[in-house]
Amino acid sequence: MMSSLLAVLLTIVLFFASSPQAIAAPVPGWYSESEVATKIQERFESEFDRLPRAEQKHYALRLYRITGDESYLQPVIADILATAWFASEDLQRAAEPGYAQYRQGQVLQRSHPHSPRDFLRQDLMRRAGTIAFDRHLLYEVNKINEYGLLGTPGFENTDKALDYLRQVDWAAFMLDPEVIQGFSAKLINDIYYLVDLDIIDLREAYTRAFQGAFPPDDQLTAKEFEAKTYGLTHVILSDSRYFQKMVDPVEFSWVFEWFEKNSDRILRESKPDVLAEVALSYLLANQGDRQLVAGIRQALVWAFNDKAQMIPSTACRVDLRTGEHRNLMALMIFKWENKLYPGPQLLEFDPYRRLWPELTVR
Repeated sequence: MMSSLLAVLLTIVLFFASSPQAIAAPVPGWYSESEVATKIQERFESEFDRLPRAEQKHYALRLYRITGDESYLQPVIADILATAWFASEDLQRAAEPGYAQYRQGQVLQRSHPHSPRDFLRQDLMRRAGTIAFDRHLLYEVNKINEYGLLGTPGFENTDKALDYLRQVDWAAFMLDPEVIQGFSAKLINDIYYLVDLDIIDLREAYTRAFQGAFPPDDQLTAKEFEAKTYGLTHVILSDSRYFQKMVDPVEFSWVFEWFEKNSDRILRESKPDVLAEVALSYLLANQGDRQLVAGIRQALVWAFNDKAQMIPSTACRVDLRTGEHRNLMALMIFKWENKLYPGPQLLEFDPYRRLWPELTVR
């Protein structure tokens, strides 16, 4: 039912998107963007403690990066302290014989696949040696690096983990067309982690492989179209290091040209999460005045449910945990001020330094 309703709304958006004047005009009976943003923020921050730690960190970190508000740092600090505890053995023992194989089984067992795509991803990783553990370790080490904490107290063994990660054959897994279709956005994140950790630069090779991994646009199934659209948004988001810097629209003109060419289908078929990340891609390239962005902004306002104080899923779900991502993305669009705050470099903040007496500002 929700999918049908959203399709109708997006059809209306397509009509409005053909006229910038129509988009700019207020629509009677609908909330403004600022009102939607306020209501979403009130819902999530009034019930913040009900979110799992990962979602708390995700929400707080992204809002810090677009506002610079240091009150959002506490969930980030709590998350990295948990990483110091849970990842300590992985950092120290990754290169020990048999350890990666042992952890591979644990990581796969804890992945809890639900959808056909989840099962496909699990199968692809099961067939690729220890890649599930390798990707897990890569994510954790990159997180430590993002906050400027490599080699600091709690993370003394990051050099050992990096030595292990440099021995992994990343190209064999990441440039496989079946893997690209199956993982899409998630894989692009890994590509940039590898660059930032000075392990290997697969960006050009991956771009070529990505462009050849999907059928021609007019032959893409709904699932393939979603995977390609979502993957392309993550090319932009990853290059920005997730809202730490703006991106060069010329360098990524091929991405934006694809969005423009497929704008009608993006508006007609995409879920709110994907719509929001397309719009954020344009904002990161300082191209927020594009017609497609205006259509997306209107679609997100229309999708807002006042009773739930959030944008529901296409299946009408309004629970906090599963709704955090799509609502945060919409919130970021509506609060966007075209200024980003990189990091945080946690050694620069007293609340983190006080946890480790031996730390001094470098």
